[in-house]
Amino acid sequence: MNVLLIITFISAIGAASIGNAQQQISHEGIAYIQYAVYLVEHLEGWVFDGSLESNVIRQYDRQFAAGYAPEWDFKLSNEENLKNCAARTFNKHYLNLSWSVYENIYAGIEILTRMVNLEKEKVLGATRTIIDVINLLDIPDLDVNKSLKTNIDSFVAHGVAGIEASSEPDFTRSPVQAIVEDFVTSALKLVRFKGYSTNATLHANVNNLLNELERNVKNESDAKLSD
Repeated sequence: MNVLLIITFISAIGAASIGNAQQQISHEGIAYIQYAVYLVEHLEGWVFDGSLESNVIRQYDRQFAAGYAPEWDFKLSNEENLKNCAARTFNKHYLNLSWSVYENIYAGIEILTRMVNLEKEKVLGATRTIIDVINLLDIPDLDVNKSLKTNIDSFVAHGVAGIEASSEPDFTRSPVQAIVEDFVTSALKLVRFKGYSTNATLHANVNNLLNELERNVKNESDAKLSD
């Protein structure tokens, strides 16, 4: 289940780089993201041609049905509980909440590439690629130079604010499951890049994001040549 919260935060993500527009797209960065997408699409129960939202919710349904129970303090607000769950999840995956998003990604790539001894320049290129993709997602108030904890808290706050109230009681889910899954549905809608849709497949969203990246790089390159 720990992986699921990370899926919620990065299911929206898909591909590559632009940085300052002076940077070329990093093939290593794209490879890392494509591999991550491959892993997600091969999770048990993931339907390749199913929508992003239905697939992510299905993963949560499966875990709750299997007896998953998140640490939940009913004395706290739903928002505080979700922030705490997210923080615990990222901590368990060796991410440093006090580091910036950029620092965490760089450190992660560096660890992953030790076996192949990737040059520092390529590690930097892959990091810039992934960071630029994250920026392309156009998530409200996301700042890759701020701490991971600050970004998690902001993401959760926006996701909670977007939860649609239901007039009908839901007896098919526990109160905590309903809160978590309603948050996930709302959080996935925080992504706003051109061509993104929670009703599209993960694969289609990734392709649209890569296309948007390539357009941005080309436009910035053309603008630079015309100066």
